Amino acid sequence: DNDISFSSNAVISSTSNKLGVVLDADADASGAGSIVMNTGSGITSNGGNITMGGGALAGGLPSGAAVGDAASVYGVYLTGATLSAGAGSISMNGTGDAGAAGNNWGVYLLNSTVQNSGSNAITITGNGGGAAAGLGSNIGVYVNTSTVKTTGNGAISITGTGNSTNAGGGNRGILISGAGALVQTGGTGALTLYGVGGNTTNGLTDNGVFINGSTT
Repeated sequence: DNDISFSSNAVISSTSNKLGVVLDADADASGAGSIVMNTGSGITSNGGNITMGGGALAGGLPSGAAVGDAASVYGVYLTGATLSAGAGSISMNGTGDAGAAGNNWGVYLLNSTVQNSGSNAITITGNGGGAAAGLGSNIGVYVNTSTVKTTGNGAISITGTGNSTNAGGGNRGILISGAGALVQTGGTGALTLYGVGGNTTNGLTDNGVFINGSTT
């Protein structure tokens, strides 16, 4: 009822019909339950929607976020993984662990690809975890050396909120960084980055959106 983990090279795919995929971590609403996709893993839905989140289901979909815990401090973590929805939509919602060790990122994409075609959107929502007296760098959404891309007219919307009570610094809303990191829409699709930085006493290290060595 809590963590969902894809082992390396584990793949869910459809080649003949649309496949709707729903990953609902923290299904018991205990406040802990992450989603992890390891190297070489992937989901290819052939036009079906891919939804990643947590909490009780509402209308067959997660009503909230996957939440980081001892198994993974990141709410949603893709490392060397691929999501490909074809003409379907992709939605991710994650919240970092509430621990004091820092680096509790809501959604973390590392060396991964998230893509679709057609007119449906890619939506990523992340909230940094952490504790008020803990270490910093509790980022909402971190896109690190990864690609988030629509090739049709679909929009991309990324909303990230850094921890607002932690005084450790680096609690950015959205961080896009790393060689070749790319966030891009095709056609008429709108690209929206909405980031809310954390504790304002830390100045620019708690900025809303920080883009470093990347392409948007």
